[in-house]
Amino acid sequence: MRIDKPKAIKIVYFVVSIVLAALLTLLLSNLYWIQQRLGNTEKFFYGPFQPYENTQDQQRFAINDLNHTMSHMMLSISAVNKDYTAEVHYQLPGDTSFYSASLSLRESDGVTSHYILKSGDMAQNLYVDLYGTFTQTPTLSVSSETPTLGITPVACAMGFAFFLVMYMLFRLRYFFFDIYKNKEVIKMLVLNDLKSRYAGSFLGIMWSFIQPVLTILVFWFVFQLGFKNPPVQDIPYILWFIPAYIPWMYFQEVVINATGCLREYSYLVKKIKFKISILPVIKVVSSFLIHLCFIAFMFFAYGVYGIKPSLMALQLLYYSFAMAFMVCGLSWLIASLSVFMKDLAQIIGIILQLGYFAIPVFWTEDMMAPGVLTVLKLNPIYYIVQGYRDCMEGTVFFWQYPLLTVYFWAFSIAVFWGGITLFEKSQKHFADLL
Repeated sequence: MRIDKPKAIKIVYFVVSIVLAALLTLLLSNLYWIQQRLGNTEKFFYGPFQPYENTQDQQRFAINDLNHTMSHMMLSISAVNKDYTAEVHYQLPGDTSFYSASLSLRESDGVTSHYILKSGDMAQNLYVDLYGTFTQTPTLSVSSETPTLGITPVACAMGFAFFLVMYMLFRLRYFFFDIYKNKEVIKMLVLNDLKSRYAGSFLGIMWSFIQPVLTILVFWFVFQLGFKNPPVQDIPYILWFIPAYIPWMYFQEVVINATGCLREYSYLVKKIKFKISILPVIKVVSSFLIHLCFIAFMFFAYGVYGIKPSLMALQLLYYSFAMAFMVCGLSWLIASLSVFMKDLAQIIGIILQLGYFAIPVFWTEDMMAPGVLTVLKLNPIYYIVQGYRDCMEGTVFFWQYPLLTVYFWAFSIAVFWGGITLFEKSQKHFADLL
């Protein structure tokens, strides 16, 4: 049987996509195992400890001056009673507040139970409370996790999400080929967009930087110098604020510009041979160039305070790509809807104004009730803002938020695909409505 060339290419593409998705699943499932084999993880063991408070129904342990990141930390509790419940609280370095950490049972032999802590915070002091009736005094040990090879459900979900992206790219390949063929036009229009924003003004494109920088300076003057806000998570307030504010500025600018991009270039929309799908891309790219300058400013601000970002700052490449991917699909979606809905710009303005307070720019997780925080995390920008902050603080890798990562990419893929599909199906009406 003879297989034609296009069909053979399609089969090879899908086989390669499946193999890559499987390899990604294995990699993410066993990342910590790989890190430990390469010697990139810290090994430690403390204990066994006796409870410092002992009552009939409660045993309390305290490990002071621990100073270890709780990511992949293992608690080993030896107790004859198997019906106890455990609660873990900890204190951050230089912080007297108490925070809670969840436990996940790794394995148990009937007497000793091993629990995993997967919080990304640095614990200076660790407190463990056991509730139950004990015939013998329990003991507690704290150590680094001993990883095992396996496959996790979250890694499978991320591997499947990767396969969906590959499938989407294949289905929309002609759409992307058209954009690639017009790369010189995109480059020309991006430069023109940057020049025309403030055409005729004395400072020109510098106005794109002046307003955000002044906002940052006002926050520095009012909150850090005026109100004397204490350090947040052991860093100065303004350095905690900047990494969250910068990605929000990019998102806000792209969304606002997308609502009017087709009307702004209406003279191009009405040209028969012009590929109008590149118009939202122009706004995404031009805003991204300004965003890169603000990332450089962020590193400069940290340098002024004498803080050198760690290698974890390289994750900015991932988070920047993730945000650009999402806002690109959102731009096609908003640009299409704005042609049919004249009031969309006003609606989006209100949503952005409310959304500014729904992301962790001004608040931290411990300020919110658990139920409220769960709702706020449904906002995909939460993932990006928290990711930028983690990159600069050097505390958490993006794969340590498995559920948020899967949710973000599921949302982004749906918006990206939906935006392109709506744009392609409705673009034939744009010229008449504009």
